[in-house]
Amino acid sequence: MRGVPSTRKPTASEIAQQTKEMFDNVGLDIPPNEVKSDEQAAELTKHLVSMIQSSSEWDDIIAAETQAMSFINGGALKFDSFKKGIPDLYLGLTYGATNSRSALVKTSCLLISLLARELGSDFDTMGDYITPLSKQLANGTQFIADCAKNTILTISKFCPGRKTFQNILSFCSSKGSQQKLVASMCLNNIMQNWPAESLGTNWPRFYNCLAKFLEDASPFVRQYARKTARSIKTCSKQRSVEFFSRLDSKMKKKILEENDDGVYKPRTQTKQTPVKIVTEDPIEKPQKPPKVIKTQRPPQKQDFSPRREPVERRRVSALAPKAPRSQQERPHSSIPVRSKKPEPPQPVEKQPQDNVLLDDDSEPEITPFEFNKPSQRNFYRLAAGKEMEYVTRIRDVIDRGATSEIINSMKDVSKDLVRCMLCDDSKLCVSSLAAVHDLIQIFPDNFDPHCTTIIHRCLQLCSSSNDPRVVSNAKIILDSVPPLMNCKTIISSCEKENPSLFLLSLILSCISNEKCNPFLTDVVVRTTALSIAVDSCDLSGDRSMELSRQVFKVIFEKCGPSALTEFEAKIYCDKRRLSSFKKICENDTQNILTAVDTSVNEYKSQIPDLTSYKNNFKDWCKAMEDFCNQFDNETWSTITSAFCLSKISDVISTNIQKTDIHPALFLIQRLLSSRGTSSYSSFLYAVMLCKSDEKYRRTCENILSSIEFGVKTIHLLSSLQPLIRESNKIVSNNSIVYQRKVIRSTTALEFKEISSDVVCSLCDIIDFEVDCDRSRRVLCAEALADIALLEGQCFYKETRYISLAQTSKGLVEIAIASRKT
Repeated sequence: MRGVPSTRKPTASEIAQQTKEMFDNVGLDIPPNEVKSDEQAAELTKHLVSMIQSSSEWDDIIAAETQAMSFINGGALKFDSFKKGIPDLYLGLTYGATNSRSALVKTSCLLISLLARELGSDFDTMGDYITPLSKQLANGTQFIADCAKNTILTISKFCPGRKTFQNILSFCSSKGSQQKLVASMCLNNIMQNWPAESLGTNWPRFYNCLAKFLEDASPFVRQYARKTARSIKTCSKQRSVEFFSRLDSKMKKKILEENDDGVYKPRTQTKQTPVKIVTEDPIEKPQKPPKVIKTQRPPQKQDFSPRREPVERRRVSALAPKAPRSQQERPHSSIPVRSKKPEPPQPVEKQPQDNVLLDDDSEPEITPFEFNKPSQRNFYRLAAGKEMEYVTRIRDVIDRGATSEIINSMKDVSKDLVRCMLCDDSKLCVSSLAAVHDLIQIFPDNFDPHCTTIIHRCLQLCSSSNDPRVVSNAKIILDSVPPLMNCKTIISSCEKENPSLFLLSLILSCISNEKCNPFLTDVVVRTTALSIAVDSCDLSGDRSMELSRQVFKVIFEKCGPSALTEFEAKIYCDKRRLSSFKKICENDTQNILTAVDTSVNEYKSQIPDLTSYKNNFKDWCKAMEDFCNQFDNETWSTITSAFCLSKISDVISTNIQKTDIHPALFLIQRLLSSRGTSSYSSFLYAVMLCKSDEKYRRTCENILSSIEFGVKTIHLLSSLQPLIRESNKIVSNNSIVYQRKVIRSTTALEFKEISSDVVCSLCDIIDFEVDCDRSRRVLCAEALADIALLEGQCFYKETRYISLAQTSKGLVEIAIASRKT
């Protein structure tokens, strides 16, 4: 029609180009709105968090996100209060970015991209945006898919960080064609924009992803993978050698002869005359017209003959006995080889079993298809004095991506690498930590028996090492352990560690993991985590207090107020820890202390006090029993049992030398029979203290028998470990003697879960207790002998027993020998 202008829809490539330009210039079209104070930034953060939520209207979310970009352009990120509030926007931003409404997706993705560009490596702590955005890459609306794509690429370009890199590696395992294409582009961004050291110990995983993309079905994915491979050469020569050693010659040639635009470089500019090739024997073969091969250089004759070895090596191999025909390797060529009559084998001097790496010149080039497993049985075993060579050998296996070679030897490899971690040499420590980190991702079950030793060593290195590389590798292992290992074992291992920020961070990471939720129902696990938070809250200013509050907050949200009420009752008699507990709770934004239970303070104030009965012990015990009986079973088990039993235990410990405490012990006995064993650990200290006195021994044994009947053996042994490490030698020795009785009545299968903790407690007393006399050391040695008889050969594989001093180990061996005789 006339007068109607012709309208043309933009093509897909034009839409993609326009979207890319919009994300390249993100934030430039929004006028800045200056933020002048930290208080203003805090108020702004609260407003944005309240608006950018899934429950808000979509146009309100867009308005709030546009306002956020305006304030970011105005310098809001220089205020800590604004920066700390950004992680709270995660749920709202992911909701907007994964929505089906194009306008909302666009604004959300632009805000995420602006944050990524401005925050850089600090974006690592803001949350995983790559995983939810990856689902939008296959969206039927091209604009939405392009927004998600450009946001992911912006993050991969500007945000070097450990967590971001882990998210990208997980993204590389996607199966969709669009996801794989964007993932290959992310790897290219990493190589061209990130510093080489930001990959840390993750190079082998990077190599594996890149090698997979080099063989992908999509030509575009392969092209980006080749471009990334060339970028490794400019990034690090050593890393380039490591990666290209994995590839065959054909792939290497293809990578190096292509430029960054995907066009192959001409081999040479010189012109040569064509070469004619005809058949060599015109008599036996029919004549064919000559073939003219128009090449720019003469063809090389392809060599199908087996690779010739040096003369000296051939002489040695000629003396070796021939393997059976079924075990001989087939030649690489398909041309038949005439076999000669084998000569009879000659005697050969036996080679030593201690193996080391060969020099680079003595081995042929290794590719994933040409590598042959070593024939020696102890190739992956640690030899004395060869620690560095051993770790180098293991890391070579990891770098080649050939971990399947050591899968059958991982039990020995894990133990040997942990031994290398304990060495004082800095270089060896760095290499062994890197090897442990890489293998623990692939074979976590093999490192479970060494969990306690790994955590202890890493925490020790983080606190005391002067080498930044050692500290960095130890931190990385502590960060990666919680999702891979048993959370209960990790928390139990941390119980005897010195308070530190690294310990607090590990506990917080562990209890925040969803795998830990079933273990938080265990009172011992909760108590250990909360105890570490209380003991570490005053270490170094606000950071330690903030981490402690987060630990309390997680347990409060997962276990409810009763968990904190119970813990408060356990530390009720410890004034210092009780003060720290209140300090953590009262300053929290959720006011946990108030939320625990408003009636707790009333219960505490109603507990009878001995002084109000003029120190008449019998009358106080009667009043205490009446007070305990007024509560129903639920209130008793969740709130008041811990307070009441702690009070009774405290009174017993204080008055044991002054008066007859039989009434209090009888009271505990009656409460156990009528109320059960809830909060039994609250009075174990008092029972162990009284057990040494002959007149109280019978009653104490009856109390312990009631506990054994109502409590699982593993929980009882776990409760005894803090008492065994007590400074009061009477309590500690009685606990060791009682533990021996419990161990004799259990089975090896039941004891297996708590074995490492029990062995560590006893070995630490023998090795490290300064004022430990011989009788106490002998007592611990006899307890270890009981465990040896129960576990058999498994006992000698305990990591803590292996590292025991020789003199102490001699005491244990004497005790074991005396039992056997």
